[in-house]
Amino acid sequence: AKAIEIIKDHSANVAELEERIAIVESDRDDTHLKLETEQQKYIESTETHLSIVTKFEERNSVVETDRDAVCLELEEEQSALAKAKGDAAVASKALEEERLNFSQREAN
Repeated sequence: AKAIEIIKDHSANVAELEERIAIVESDRDDTHLKLETEQQKYIESTETHLSIVTKFEERNSVVETDRDAVCLELEEEQSALAKAKGDAAVASKALEEERLNFSQREAN
């Protein structure tokens, strides 16, 4: 009789342990699923971030190229303007000399 009671207690203990193991395994599976879901969200977020960074870098490259082209254009225009000012100064000096010559001829 005592042996039967010990066996019953042992069986109850085994059943309780099996129930606890099932709960722990279920919790473990839930936790694993949650971690996989969070990992996937992180991967998607990282991919989105990398996409945004890549687009920004592409736009920045275009802006830098455009800026360089505009700077080159401005330098060319400044050079042309300086040449035009120089040409105007030479023409003005020639005109002034022509006036002086004309005035001297008129005076003579």
